[in-house]
Amino acid sequence: MLDEELLLESVETDYPSLVREALSINSDVEFHCSASLSENNYVWFVIGRALFIWKLKDEKSTINVPFVLTLPPSGLPYTVRTIRIYTKSNSSTVGVIAISPEGTIRHWPNISRNYIDSSIDLEREVALSLDVITYSEEAMFLLSTTTCSFFLLSLDTGRAPTPGKRQKMAYGIISKPLYTNANRSIGKRVSSVLFGDTAKHGSRLLKAIVIEMISRDHCDMNDVDDISEERLRHMYILALKSKTLQLYSVDPPSKAWSLDPTQLAVEHFASLVWNLRNIPEQSKWRQEMKVWLVDCVRIRAGVVILMAAANTAISTQIHFALGFLPIHGVKEATENFEWFCLLKLPTNETFRSTEEDSLMGLSLHLPLESQQCSHERIEGLLLVSRRFAYSIRLPDSLQGNAEVGRIHSASFIDDTLIGSACDTRFCYLLLKERGINRIRLLPRGFDANLARSVLAVQSMSTSNGDTASNVDRDLLAEAFLLFAKGDLPASNSRVENLLGVRRTSVAQLCINYALDIVDDIPNDERWHAVGVQTRRKSALTESSFLLKVHLDEQKRKVLAMFILFLKYMGLDAKLDMTVHSQLSDSRSARSQMAELTEKVDIAIGLYAWCEKHSVAYFDAAINRVLRNRKEIINDDLLTPYDYFFYRLSRIDELLDALLVEEEEALSASTELNEKLVCIEQVGAALVIFAEAIEQRRANSLIETGDHFRWTQQRSIFSPIVKHLDVIFDYLSPNIENSTPGSQLRLHAISLSAIVLEEQLPNERLGSPIIAKFIAVGEKAVGVDLAKKFHDYRTLIELSEELPEDERRSQIEYYKDYFRTADFHRVLHEYYMEKGQLKNLLQEDGPQADEFFSSNDTVKWIRELNKRQFDRASYSLKSLAQRRGDDVIVKKHLLSFAKLAALCADERDTELLDEINAGLRLIAHQEETPNDILKKVNAVSSTSGKMCSLTAEQIITANVNDPRCDCDCHFRALLTLSSVLDEPASSSHNDLIKSLKAKIWLSAIKADSSLWKQMRTRSDEHKQTIYCELLNRLVESDLNDSRKMQLLPNVEELIGCMTELSTNQRFAFIVRSEEEAARRQIPEVTKQRKEQLNREIEFARAHGFNY
Repeated sequence: MLDEELLLESVETDYPSLVREALSINSDVEFHCSASLSENNYVWFVIGRALFIWKLKDEKSTINVPFVLTLPPSGLPYTVRTIRIYTKSNSSTVGVIAISPEGTIRHWPNISRNYIDSSIDLEREVALSLDVITYSEEAMFLLSTTTCSFFLLSLDTGRAPTPGKRQKMAYGIISKPLYTNANRSIGKRVSSVLFGDTAKHGSRLLKAIVIEMISRDHCDMNDVDDISEERLRHMYILALKSKTLQLYSVDPPSKAWSLDPTQLAVEHFASLVWNLRNIPEQSKWRQEMKVWLVDCVRIRAGVVILMAAANTAISTQIHFALGFLPIHGVKEATENFEWFCLLKLPTNETFRSTEEDSLMGLSLHLPLESQQCSHERIEGLLLVSRRFAYSIRLPDSLQGNAEVGRIHSASFIDDTLIGSACDTRFCYLLLKERGINRIRLLPRGFDANLARSVLAVQSMSTSNGDTASNVDRDLLAEAFLLFAKGDLPASNSRVENLLGVRRTSVAQLCINYALDIVDDIPNDERWHAVGVQTRRKSALTESSFLLKVHLDEQKRKVLAMFILFLKYMGLDAKLDMTVHSQLSDSRSARSQMAELTEKVDIAIGLYAWCEKHSVAYFDAAINRVLRNRKEIINDDLLTPYDYFFYRLSRIDELLDALLVEEEEALSASTELNEKLVCIEQVGAALVIFAEAIEQRRANSLIETGDHFRWTQQRSIFSPIVKHLDVIFDYLSPNIENSTPGSQLRLHAISLSAIVLEEQLPNERLGSPIIAKFIAVGEKAVGVDLAKKFHDYRTLIELSEELPEDERRSQIEYYKDYFRTADFHRVLHEYYMEKGQLKNLLQEDGPQADEFFSSNDTVKWIRELNKRQFDRASYSLKSLAQRRGDDVIVKKHLLSFAKLAALCADERDTELLDEINAGLRLIAHQEETPNDILKKVNAVSSTSGKMCSLTAEQIITANVNDPRCDCDCHFRALLTLSSVLDEPASSSHNDLIKSLKAKIWLSAIKADSSLWKQMRTRSDEHKQTIYCELLNRLVESDLNDSRKMQLLPNVEELIGCMTELSTNQRFAFIVRSEEEAARRQIPEVTKQRKEQLNREIEFARAHGFNY
């Protein structure tokens, strides 16, 4: 729920003139006055012996003429507590009963007629309060005295006294003593009123509450006397004294029970406030504790008591708490508080135990509607002191130490409190200067004066028909109107009803209603007279003086209140979904709602500007907009301004219209001054447009978060960008302030700011707008904008123009100024783009480490620079593996990787083997003829670069060579040999077998026709590719084991050549040639070793050191 604040809502800003006059005449310090308000909204004021009574009205403009009555003579001051206004059953007649402190009764059966005096014997006691007994068909009252005596008063209806009853006729008032304390002296009577009871402190009565423990439905309704007597048997008096709480029965009169809540509260205060426990070591601290009962209110099935406590051994400060005691019945009192909670008042108001009257003036109030319901969305329990009012929302369950809700306060320090009271729903303060005020707990920002404006908006946009959407809209409108009137519980009930029956999305309903607010015609009789399709052919400056009020009251404030309503009711959480409206089909309702708030502010700013300046080009743009809307001009009542400023959702149409007017003016005019005036005026309108948006977003009514904003649409900021281009074309740094064009520079800065604000961070880098400022000689402005909107690229480029030492210093300054990783990233990318390897390698720190780690292109250079050869080798190898697009680059990278690995302190043999394998594979690819590689698309037709091939691709390309000679097959075998050299070759056995079989099968198939013809013994087979390849393999420089690995699997070859399976000669030759090659391999190796030895001996014999 939104943050709330406690407000004093003015009900009557001033009292009737007679009351105000009496207050001003009797303003000395010894003068006593008090005031109260009844549940039926009658106000009564006691000023001296004068009693003023009037009916409170809702309309502030009406001030009633009060009745002025004279109270009986008394030697003691009057209070409103002994005066009651009542209405008789089934009658609108208002009667008044006033009792003096000494017991004189003055009764006005009809407030507009004469009174009847009588008296009651209080036996030297002082009257404290007079309370109406509720639900009584007869007017019955309870009179209480300061020393806890009670008298039952009822109106004399003309019936004779009941025999055997102790009664006394008193001129229309029947009095009956219920419980009395007798024999009190006149001195004690006076001190009882002025200073409280000084004899027996616990006997001073603070408050008496009449409670009924049975419903009237249980009473027999046949006889009035029987009803009254039967009901009195179920009526009880709950008396709150200084130290005790007592329950008295009315019929028969008796005390039911007495309870000392202060003793119950001591343990709670001790533990919760001072952390004291009932142990001997802390007894000296507990002995100085004092607890007072202050006030109480009836709630649910019990009573909430306001208590105060102080521990003079620690401090004189008084602490407050609330406690709930259930009233179970008359047989026994509650043994303990069911709920106890400390109160932490949110003000600097302090109470001291050393001040005699510290607790005087504190009173609790709980309106009747708040006694049985949850305190959500209402004010709850009200505590009123001499300077503040506090709202306390009690928890739903009054159990244990459950915390109360946040306590809110309202101050009236600058005024004098005359009285406080409740009606059925609210609590009121009667202040000397500010009149009657209703205490309201409302959402922060609530405007209590907008109900009429909301009603006016709804009357101008009432839905037609009973379609589902219209029914939903009417429910929403009703809930909003109740909210604006301050009836939050009823408004919440309507919202819950809406959520239960709606057939339209809440987001759609809300944005449609908001559009009604900003687009409906004003509440102006001129519009009703001419309709909405006409406007006036006249000067725009002759617009209605009501237009400003309409924009501010009927649009801005009502829209702000509507958004507050959505937030308070939790409906704003439903605005995140995309809705379709005249504003957009692809943005969320939240974004569109924010757009409307900004457009209203734009309209108010533009209208205020128009009133103060001559704005011919702006007026022309408005006329162009209205023409585009096809508005009809045929009436004398309304102006173009009236029409343009009532439909605010389309105010952005003004942007394009302004640019068109500017283009036409610049092309038609030849005078520079005229052009500058036009540019300046259009720029001023756009600046107001931009500033209104900026100011509204600084105090946003509804947060948009990362939702797409309306100003991010190209159609919105494109006109501004175009106007900026015009400004830069005419901007001159030497224009004086008084000449046309002097404002262009300021306009350019303001408009550039809003465009840059709407751009994404990457779009601002190297901003063309900032570059234009620099180009026209406004380098300082460009730098300021670049720093504000984080155009790092421009700042870096400007730094490059400085001498080297200054450049380094400036870059370090920016690093410290921004302190973001983004600046470092842009700086490193700039160095890399410009080939400034030296500057890039000089960068250090975590941001540089992150950049180099994510950019393998330069990572290895930094590692070499830091002599981290092992890391550089891995980086180069990894980079080479990703450079399959250029085999030359890959070869160079692998070569550097090998060199780095060899330079490392500890050589990684596994890494070297992998690098060597990669280099050997590239060497085999380079040995493959280009014509073969082109056929497998290994060479780019555009760049001429050769991509890197895998071993399988190289072997396939060679065996598919149309020449199909021994050379290509031998190159394939050598490539396969390189695969066998790789450390991971053992995991590719199946692939290696497949490639070897592919090579040998291709060699045999190359001479398939010759093989088919061999039927007799001859040496023709020696000319086949198969035999030549075996001989080439035997004579190669490969070691014996590798040669053996590369020999064919003859049985597999024979099995694959199914077309030659019947040719026994073929199988014999293949086997025999393979066996011969297998025997020749070690013999060739032996011969070569012998030849080598002979060459060594020969060299040594001729003096060579071999």
